[in-house]
Amino acid sequence: DIDGLSESFRLIAIYWPASQKRSLEDLESFIIENTIITGDFNAAVQEWGSDLTDRRGKELKKWIEANNLCYTPTNTNSSKRSNRNIDLTFTNMAEVKEETLSVGTSDHRPSIV
Repeated sequence: DIDGLSESFRLIAIYWPASQKRSLEDLESFIIENTIITGDFNAAVQEWGSDLTDRRGKELKKWIEANNLCYTPTNTNSSKRSNRNIDLTFTNMAEVKEETLSVGTSDHRPSIV
């Protein structure tokens, strides 16, 4: 939880390896008013900047919608190795913006929320 700003909010960062099974429902108890969930989901959704939607992306999109969260668009996809946008941010807050940078040595482009 981040306090001391004009508005308090909860920030949840996640890494979901491609080989790992996870129940997204485990996160639901952590979602409160003013929540941002961000991280490497290894999930591709065409509407979120990837060339295609994969199975994990379908599952994630359905879960995001069921939990009244919105995808936060960015200026470019996050993967340097493909046209997939797998580093994603979701929120139930108004006016959250994200920018993906073209710096660093990782195979992912960093984002600023």
